[in-house]
Amino acid sequence: PLPNVPVVISTATPAAACPAVAIEDTLICDVDILAAIVSQKLRKQLSEIPPSKSIRDLCNGKSILQNEIMGDLQGEFSSAPDKGEELPVEELGASLASGHSGNLRKYSTSLVSRAIGGKMPGGLNISSAKAHLSRKWGLVPQRADAVLLIATTTGACQAPGLRGRGQ
Repeated sequence: PLPNVPVVISTATPAAACPAVAIEDTLICDVDILAAIVSQKLRKQLSEIPPSKSIRDLCNGKSILQNEIMGDLQGEFSSAPDKGEELPVEELGASLASGHSGNLRKYSTSLVSRAIGGKMPGGLNISSAKAHLSRKWGLVPQRADAVLLIATTTGACQAPGLRGRGQ
């Protein structure tokens, strides 16, 4: 015989049935976009990109990689300072901020598109991913963009549990 074990019956509403509460929107910091681009290019986690280090330091002096990153930054931001690879990431991000809207632009949008298109089920694109984040988590457009950008650096777009369900 089985021992007498109390059975707990939950009467709480499942989380999926509750509407998500919208979170206040805010622009993405230029330093965060910069760090995500560098992180993705170096295939490192965001936590491995210290704001006090320069791109040169992070690339261990590999000039081809430095030049690639600086070219990618040129594609995202309207201009990059001369010798920008020698500035700490934090300082470089601040100098790139002038004239940048705080929105994902050409290069970062292409990173997100490639990550979604290459790792997630067919039919899922940036718009549907943002709609899902809004419905499920209450993320407004800028917050959803930030989450998707960070996902390009973490491998979250290739998580097996998400891939099969397209969530």
